[in-house]
Amino acid sequence: MATAAHRAVIASAEGDDSIIGFQWRLSGSHPATDICDYYANIEMGLGKGVWTKEAVPHHKAHPHCMCLLIPRVTPIKRGGSKNYAEIIRNATPARRDQLLPKWAKDAVDTGVKLDKLIKPGGLGLLSKQDAIAAGLLPTVNDAYKVAKEGGKHAGLLKNYREIPTAMVERAIRSMEKQINLHEPKKIS
Repeated sequence: MATAAHRAVIASAEGDDSIIGFQWRLSGSHPATDICDYYANIEMGLGKGVWTKEAVPHHKAHPHCMCLLIPRVTPIKRGGSKNYAEIIRNATPARRDQLLPKWAKDAVDTGVKLDKLIKPGGLGLLSKQDAIAAGLLPTVNDAYKVAKEGGKHAGLLKNYREIPTAMVERAIRSMEKQINLHEPKKIS
């Protein structure tokens, strides 16, 4: 039941650009130090215990976890705290790989400047849709061109050689939609 409520909080904020992340709050009846303490003290640039929308765990930390997940519209700023942009810029490559979703890592690997993927004021990452709209990520038509040149999705293109281009593009869109749907589950 608690996991369902936890996931409902995350789902309720989906598509709401005013939500910058989720704060993990320890339960008042929290008996001992465990993974919840780590979650409630994580620093991702939005304040102590505030997870970015892309990185928030989609399940409770352990059985019988009573901690709360609270949507945030503003960061928690305390003296000396850093914003998301500062944390990502100063992170080691391994830590950056943990913090960034796959689509953002791929974009950086192809030459997109990390700063262009960060929201104004350093308050988290752009959504993938906003990055596409800003021309920072390839569109489906670009994906088709890449596949035609032997890159990503080339195997799909080979299998669909006799099928009209529009159907191939539709298949690619469908695959990317499934990848995006399941990507957050890899993080948590």
